[in-house]
Amino acid sequence: MIDQKFYKRLEEYIEGLTDKKDDKKILEFVMEEIGYIPKEVQAFIAEKTGLFPFTIKGTIDFYPKFKETLERTGPKVVKVCVGMGCSGRGSAKLLKRMEELMGIEVDETTEDGRFSLGTQRCFGKCAIGPNIYVDDTGYHRVEEEDLPRILEEEGF
Repeated sequence: MIDQKFYKRLEEYIEGLTDKKDDKKILEFVMEEIGYIPKEVQAFIAEKTGLFPFTIKGTIDFYPKFKETLERTGPKVVKVCVGMGCSGRGSAKLLKRMEELMGIEVDETTEDGRFSLGTQRCFGKCAIGPNIYVDDTGYHRVEEEDLPRILEEEGF
């Protein structure tokens, strides 16, 4: 749970901006402060800036450096690109297979707490997709048969 001191600092930060609707800059501040962007913070930003919540979510999904998370997240986060380029190359099948292999669904964490599974709208590497990232390590031109090897390399 995020404490009220953080919300006060965030509100002061937003008030100090020349462009109070610069969600990218605001999200960078949140990442520096707490390391991820929970849904309640997204709602707070929307309220304070007048931006739609889906606008803030779109910015989070677009930039790989932003991490949205539920309360419980494993130390390693597996993200499958679901952007148009990768989707056209079969990333939906990869995501489904990754759920089967990991035994969890999107936005869940494994029982042992070591891995979480998520999606990313775009990693900006469409030409070499479909793409999967495990934290900062990118896997490109991924095919279904690559998934067990990727998980093994990452210590799953």
